[in-house]
Amino acid sequence: MHGLVTGRANEADITRLDELLHGEDSELYGDQADWSEDHRLQCKHAGIRYRVNRRAKPGKELTKHEKLINRSRSRNRTCGGFPSLR
Repeated sequence: MHGLVTGRANEADITRLDELLHGEDSELYGDQADWSEDHRLQCKHAGIRYRVNRRAKPGKELTKHEKLINRSRSRNRTCGGFPSLR
C-alpha cells in the first residue's frame, strides 16, 4: 500500500479509487462491495490486475470455482477490508 485517503463514514471506500492510483500499481484487491465492471475495465486498460472479489448476479449464486477464487483473493488482501493496491 502506498497511500491513504479518508472520507466520510457513509461514503463507499471504492469511490476514492481514482485518488489512490498513481500509475505504478500492478494489482487491485477489494471485497465484493467494491466490485464494478467499469473499474475492472479501467484497470484492464491500465494494465492493473483486478483482484476484487466477484459478486453474485441477482437471483444467482457464485459457482464453487468463483467462491474459491474469492477466498484466495481475500487471503491476499491487506487487513481492514478496504481496497488495496500493490
